Parts: sequence; C-alpha cells; structure tokens
Amino acid sequence: MKIKKRITTVLLAVLATLCTATGVIVSAGANGGGIRLASNTKTVANADDRAYFVNKEDSFAEYGKDNNSEKMGIKASLVPDDKLTISNVIDLQEMYDNDESFIEILPVVEKEGVAEYKRIVIEVIDVYDETNFLKIQLNATPQMEDASTTGYFLACASNGQKLTGYEVGSGRLHVNNEYGEWSVFAFGDVIGGSSGTGLFYDIKKNAICAVNYAGMKKQIIDFDDPAYFGTYLWDGFTSNEVYCRIKCDDYKKDKATILVSKYGNYDLSNDKIYDIVAPALTVDYGEYAKEAVPSALLNKAYPIFPSTAFDAVDGAKDVNVKVFMNYYSSQPISVSIRNGAFTPKMPVPHHVVYSVEDSRGNATEEILQIDVLESYDDLALNFENVPTTSVEGDAFAIPAYTVQGAIGNVKVALTVTLNGVEILVKNNAVRPYEAGEMRVLYQATDYIGRTYETEHVLSVTEAVKPTFIEKPILPKYLIVGNSYTLPALNAYDYVTSKGDAIPTTVSVKEGDNVKLLENRIYVPSNVTETEIIYKAKVGNATNEYTVKLPVYSVSKDGKLDMSKYFLHDEN
Repeated sequence: MKIKKRITTVLLAVLATLCTATGVIVSAGANGGGIRLASNTKTVANADDRAYFVNKEDSFAEYGKDNNSEKMGIKASLVPDDKLTISNVIDLQEMYDNDESFIEILPVVEKEGVAEYKRIVIEVIDVYDETNFLKIQLNATPQMEDASTTGYFLACASNGQKLTGYEVGSGRLHVNNEYGEWSVFAFGDVIGGSSGTGLFYDIKKNAICAVNYAGMKKQIIDFDDPAYFGTYLWDGFTSNEVYCRIKCDDYKKDKATILVSKYGNYDLSNDKIYDIVAPALTVDYGEYAKEAVPSALLNKAYPIFPSTAFDAVDGAKDVNVKVFMNYYSSQPISVSIRNGAFTPKMPVPHHVVYSVEDSRGNATEEILQIDVLESYDDLALNFENVPTTSVEGDAFAIPAYTVQGAIGNVKVALTVTLNGVEILVKNNAVRPYEAGEMRVLYQATDYIGRTYETEHVLSVTEAVKPTFIEKPILPKYLIVGNSYTLPALNAYDYVTSKGDAIPTTVSVKEGDNVKLLENRIYVPSNVTETEIIYKAKVGNATNEYTVKLPVYSVSKDGKLDMSKYFLHDEN
C-alpha cells in the first residue's frame, strides 16, 4: 500500500477542520477527514481509501470495546500472519510538540487474566518511502503460562539493524532476544483499562519511548546511537509522516485480538463519535446486472433480490425493503411483500426501494425498477430428433433443447431413471447398465417461478457384445524396426454383468497378415500402414476396437519430426 502525498496533504487539512472538542468525526475517503471507520470487508482493492483494514478472510477489524473494560477503539482479531493496517497519516512532529504518544494499544482476551498471544509487533512506516520503517516488538515473559504483567521491548530500523533492547536497570543489551527494556504490560488484560501501552517518538534523538498507562515515558532504544547499532545508524523518516501496521505472534489460540485506543491526535477510547458515514448497502443481483434484471409478469409473484448492509460503527444492519407503483409520482402506491416476493396487479413499472439507516441517522438507499409485462408466452422446452431406444453399455447423449417463453434465466433439473432407479448423468450423458425402460425427466423453472416439465421414455435393449469406452493413447506414426509396447485397454461387460471391466488382446494387421502380440510388444515391418486391433470376448460374444497408423522407414523418408513418433495424449 502506498499513501500518496496528495492524499496525505488533503487528509491532514480536513482532519484539522473536522476535529471537535467532544469527539471524532467518522467519515469515509481521503476527503472525508477524521478517523474513517471502515467496514469489515476482508480484502481491500484500494487501501488508500480505507482508514484501517485486515487482509485475510478469517480476520476482522471494527470499532468496538475491550471485553474486560469500557475502553473503545479499533478492535482487530487477527489470524496468524495477518496484520491490522491503519492508513490514516500521523505527523510525528506534531505528536512530539504536543508531548503525546502517537499510538496506544492494549490486549483483548476472552477471559481476563489468560493471555492468548505472547508478542505484539508494531511497524511505523514512512508515508513517502515504505522501505523506511521502524519495528517495535513487545514480548511477554518467556516463562509465561497463563499471563504476563511484564513486557519486554526491542526495536530496530529497516536499514539492517537487528531487534535490540537496552535493559536500563541491569545495563544489559539484548539483541534478537526474548528480553529487552521492560515495561508494565498485561498480556492477559488483568489491569483492565490500564493494561495497555503507548509509543512516543523523540524527533531530536531518533529514539522510541514506551509510555505506560500513567503517562510516564521510558526510552526503549536510540536508532542513531552506535552504542546500540554500531555502524548501522538510522537517519530517520523522510518527513515524519507515518502510518502503522500491527500484528501478533506466538499464538496460544486461533486468533489474537488487540485494541488501538489512541492513534495520532485521536483518542478512540472515548465513545463520543460523530458518524457521518452511511451504511454500505449491497443488493445481490446474482447472475443479472442491475440494468438487466428480468421483467415481472402480471399477477405472478416476483422474488425480491436479497440484500445486506453493514455500518462501520453499528455493524450489520437490517435492510428495509418496500415496493411501489407510480413511485416518482406525487402519490406512490405501496405494494405488499409476502414471502420475499411481490405480485404486480397493474402492467406498470414497479420500484423496489432498499434502504438502511444507522443509529446516527445516516441513510443509504438503492432503487430498482422492475418492468411488468401484461402477458408472455408460456415457458417450454423444444426438442429435435429425440431417440426412442438405447443399448446397454452405450453412452446415451441427453437430448438438447431450446428454451421458449422464459422470463429471466432458466434452471433445468434433469433426472434419469432406469427401471425406476435414478442413474448418474455425467458430461450430459448416461450409460444404461441393464435393459429395460429409461426415463429422462426435464423440470424447467424461470426467474418468476413458472415451471415446465416433460419426459422422454426410451427402451434400452440388451447388449450383444462387449463395450469399448476408453481409447488407447497411440503415436500418430510408427517407425519400421522400432519396438513399441502398446498400451493396455479394457473393455466392459454389459452382456452378462452391469459393466465389469474385462481385459483385451492386442493384434496387428500388416497387409493380409494378422499377428497376436505377446506382452503388447510390436516391431513394425517394412510396410506403409498397420492396423492395431484390440479384441474383447464375453462367452461367444466378441467386439473389436481398431486403429490404423502410417508406418515410415526413416532411412528412406528423410527428415524426422521426433514429436510424431512417441506415445502422446491427443488432448
């Protein structure tokens, strides 16, 4: 994700005008200002237009509160390897001048005192150069069983530094270690609203400080001090404009939940939110475009397309659905909805009005016009050349049809029975396994629920010879004198069974000479063509599958295209 300078500049200007003394305005888009509360959509095509988001299907982020306190904020529940990205821009210079932490986070656990993860990682990313960032890691006590009320900070910059923490009390320097500079942080949320921590960035020192719940700052590390990082000294951010990503590690449960109670200038823990964003309303038109939905038919029930709504603050919302005639007139007429459908009584356009309103009065509306037909042809399926017989074991192609008189797309349910038992339809064909009566039933339904049913009855006759179903994979050409092991091929017995596989013999015919192959090994003679013969036998009943192949003598035929002389898959 790249936050462009244009968006940053506009956003900061608007934030300044929309911030109030009593709360935070919630809006949408780069021009909306405030903390732009986002829906819980899992993936984001254009992250620049989102205040915060997660990336994986089973994670979510929403405005909510800690389970064990009344603290409010951006609450994210993350599956492993996912991150919460907060894309609003923070001005670190402004936060330094105001002597404030730029982010405050606390753990959220299902049961107070029982930790669900052991590590939090915060990335502070340069708006103008995403390869330039700080990584701040907070580890629980390594021996933690249920919870830890002590956290250890380590940090590094993106210029090759390793995670490092300086333990002030002991003077020890920890590099890529579980320990670092300690801080009061309850991974099990046992201190309730006081269990979190904040981060403060010291502009002059290029240092990061931890801020406890009492507001006391403790330096974690100095990124341009050779005592910590040797020659890997960091020059700072491009402009002190940053955004943040947060993830958790070392999970004890399926998900890890955190709460961001402060971000930049905004104290999200206060529930006084001025929401100016309407809920997102989605109508599911299924296989249709909104501009090409099916027409309705007079006196026939018309199913209403389903809808859902989600509000950034309120969460999921119920959608209010109404239907009107003469909607745009001075006296629109309401039409009843029953069992998710309306029945037009007049051949005039009807309008379905979807609307949703959040708890703060922001509303979204979508209007769908449905044309109403006074009459229409009956629904029917038309067929040509419908056979009346089939043979045991032979593939029977289901007769094709054309649709007549459909309103909207038609769904056709197909049922084939053989002697009263349903059989499998595969690739629009069936293979009857015994003689008798086969019935092919078509049941068609259009969008408004009109149905049409028709059935074809066929007589299946007994098989009198084995059935070949597969084809052997053979080369296109053969070479004189080369040795070929021809593929095995089964036939199927519908004469005495319901399709048991039976082996075949393989012979070759060169001119008038027929030779049975041993172990399917064949060496072509000096002929121009050979015939491969697979033969199956059931009792006295036999059947053959034959393939003719050209035979070439390489010595006299010149250039050789090797790709044509090997067994291959014709598909």
